[in-house]
Amino acid sequence: MILDATCGSRMMWFEKDDPETVYLDIRRGRFDTPTAFNKQAIIEPTVQADNRALPFKDDVFDLVLFDPSHHFGRKARLALHIAYGFINPYSWHWDINLAAKEFFRVLRPGGFLVFKWSSHDIPLKKVLPLIPAKPLFGSKTLVAERQSTHWIIFRKDHRSGV
Repeated sequence: MILDATCGSRMMWFEKDDPETVYLDIRRGRFDTPTAFNKQAIIEPTVQADNRALPFKDDVFDLVLFDPSHHFGRKARLALHIAYGFINPYSWHWDINLAAKEFFRVLRPGGFLVFKWSSHDIPLKKVLPLIPAKPLFGSKTLVAERQSTHWIIFRKDHRSGV
């Protein structure tokens, strides 16, 4: 089983209705985006919930995808905020840490967390310490850190649970 813990409009998915995936998001609805996108953002999770308090038992998923909002709320990026949501500039570090702890709780031992992060407003080096595991592999090179998108893979340890 796969959990997409921040599914939004499922933009990264080739198969947007994969039967082995639970699509989770805190939002639900159709949101009109300004002319920059010229479309609606349709957010229809199969489970509407807060990823900081997941409604699942422990050790359920083989893979969790975490692509959190990574832009602060600024009017200049209104289209991005409607399509992707935005990160709270005051609580982002707690939000990411709580969500990551929940992901490791619901991951089976040996399961993987796929973490996608854009360093536009917050550098990756400030975010990685908030995740309660060491990265297994991913984009290590921080070229153009302020504009880079990073993919980092973590594995839940078979022995310790983290």
